Amino acid sequence: MARISKQSLSVNEQNELITQLTEALGRMDVRLAEHFIFEFFGREEKIMLAKRLAIIALIHEKRPIHRIAIHLHVSETTVANLQKRYDQDAFCTTIKVLTKNKTDYTKFIQLLDSILTVGGIMPHRNTPIRLPR
Repeated sequence: MARISKQSLSVNEQNELITQLTEALGRMDVRLAEHFIFEFFGREEKIMLAKRLAIIALIHEKRPIHRIAIHLHVSETTVANLQKRYDQDAFCTTIKVLTKNKTDYTKFIQLLDSILTVGGIMPHRNTPIRLPR
């Protein structure tokens, strides 16, 4: 979890900083955004954000909470909290951005399915188990 200084800013100052960050991100193309993320965020922050995005995508794909938690190495409480927010339509913009490009979204879900199925060793969701003859 990211840590925030105990010396807090006013709500207006926080909002202004977030606005500036949002505007800076909005001006970036994909390549520049990738460089920005790797320069700006620490390792833990990148992992936290990537896992959160993966959780939201997997919730959208109706994957079970316990499998998401186990394979992404997060608590079921974390997934359940995001599920609750998802059910309250808190991630409409996130889902819209994720699913805008069908090809990229499909690749992302395939990557996540690979993680959830231990690199393809375990059967995919809704895929019948085939026993050797």
